[in-house]
Amino acid sequence: MNCQTENFLHLLRSFLWGNTARLDSPDWAKLCDLAGLHNLIPAVYSAASRTEEFSRADASARTQLLETTLVQSSRQFMRTQELFRIYEKLLSAGIQPLILKGLICRSLYPEPELRVSCDEDLWVRKEDLAACDRILRACGYTPDFDDVTPILDTVQEITYENGVLVIELHLNLFGTANSDRFQMTQVFCRSFSQNMELEIQGHKVFTLYPTEHFLFLFLHLYKHFSVSGAGIRHIMDFLMFLDKYNEDIDFTRIRLVVSQFRGELFYCSLLEIGKTYLGFSPQKSAELFSLSISRPELELLLEDIIQSGCFGNASKVQKLGSTYVMSYAISSETHRPQILPLLFPKAEFLYPSFPLLIRHRWLLPFAWCARILKFFWKTCRSDKKEVSEGIRYGKKRVRLLKKYKTFPGTVAKVDK
Repeated sequence: MNCQTENFLHLLRSFLWGNTARLDSPDWAKLCDLAGLHNLIPAVYSAASRTEEFSRADASARTQLLETTLVQSSRQFMRTQELFRIYEKLLSAGIQPLILKGLICRSLYPEPELRVSCDEDLWVRKEDLAACDRILRACGYTPDFDDVTPILDTVQEITYENGVLVIELHLNLFGTANSDRFQMTQVFCRSFSQNMELEIQGHKVFTLYPTEHFLFLFLHLYKHFSVSGAGIRHIMDFLMFLDKYNEDIDFTRIRLVVSQFRGELFYCSLLEIGKTYLGFSPQKSAELFSLSISRPELELLLEDIIQSGCFGNASKVQKLGSTYVMSYAISSETHRPQILPLLFPKAEFLYPSFPLLIRHRWLLPFAWCARILKFFWKTCRSDKKEVSEGIRYGKKRVRLLKKYKTFPGTVAKVDK
């Protein structure tokens, strides 16, 4: 692991626990880039401002980090207040959405507004969708789909925006676009009623019970890791939630679901990253599997996490690598990259880009043609070096996913 990655992790540890980070020849430009890649600039600034090294840093680097922190944290404050406003309107209308991730995870941090979120996730019952839609539209929000009635049982979420906040209304938590996502969604088929009330900043909100929410955070991490990559912020959220709710989590259920998704090594590695690099001390009850993980193995995973950024799609190389992973995962029989299924996917994959398909499935061939043209146009415009680096990056991720048994399409059937 290189020196600046270690410095980055020391700063995150400092942000979590309030201690002063020990840094080794910090390169503030590189650290700022890493923080931006993971959407953690305010967190890094908060920790950096307590160090002598930062006080001696170039004035322009300090100013850049401070200004970005002020902008991002103030916008986060506005988004949080907007969420409370909308949520209270929904509650007043007799609707009780469950808030997932975002606000709930932010509330666990010592400085919540410094853990920024791009959007907020609300899980709603399908029968409440029409009422939610009316309220959100009346408040100036625009949905990405005008009418999802034909796909209520399959669509994962509908995204609403109003210029201040992005809200994802989840109907099926992980969607049904492939077998992995379907199995993840099935884990929560009876979970909506297992909710609890919290008070955050003086506002009443509802969310899942700790066991179900912890499972959701794990599978959300698993989902991103198994395709394009998961970032360190995902892992911090997962570990902060575990630290807060350890006594309330049913680890028998956690063990069952993690095992059914063949995620034992991944789960243990997340806990080990927390212990080794971020200062967490998981209780014995959370250590479900007796697996030994060497330092070099852990560093390989951590290298992938740091390189991935928030969602593993920050660069063309990463996007090409993700495409390679998916092309490799499509055929479990040949275990060779398959490009045709990527060019001709099911309609469900194309709804966000081609919403007309929801009511007009006969347009699917035209959507395929548009997708193919776009794919080859981007590929032709890409630098040959970028393409080869993307394939190399994809092959590296395929090896890692196979090692962790999180390769797409290998999920065991999950009991309801």
